[in-house]
Amino acid sequence: MGEIIDLALLDVQPEQVPTLYVENGLEKFLDQIRLQVNEVPDLSTAKGRARVASLAAQVSRSKTAVEKPGREFLKRLKEQPKIFETELRRFIIKCDSLRDEVRRPLTEWEQERIAAEQAAEAERQRIEADRPPQRKRSKNRLKLTMN
Repeated sequence: MGEIIDLALLDVQPEQVPTLYVENGLEKFLDQIRLQVNEVPDLSTAKGRARVASLAAQVSRSKTAVEKPGREFLKRLKEQPKIFETELRRFIIKCDSLRDEVRRPLTEWEQERIAAEQAAEAERQRIEADRPPQRKRSKNRLKLTMN
């Protein structure tokens, strides 16, 4: 039979965590706990009842020994998305800022060009407005002059 680990010494090492806390990854610990508490003490004696209480307490300690590192690992896993999101957000802000900085000369040139076109159009309209209206020749007047 496999080696039986004293449940009081049951210890989950940090490097084991990623491989243990997967589907059925803790089954070997459950098997070890079952082996340790597989006896049936005599409940008719005080010593037997004390042994049952001791075995139940041993299961609880073993559960805690496995659960605590698992909870710590889970806590770190839950913190990772926050760290990733913060770093990704920082990266995006820096890239947007750099893009705007690189594009600034072109944007300024475009704005100057638009302003110049608008000024030219305004000047054209001003000149057009200052020009005396031209009389339109009617068709009848053209006919008279042709005859």
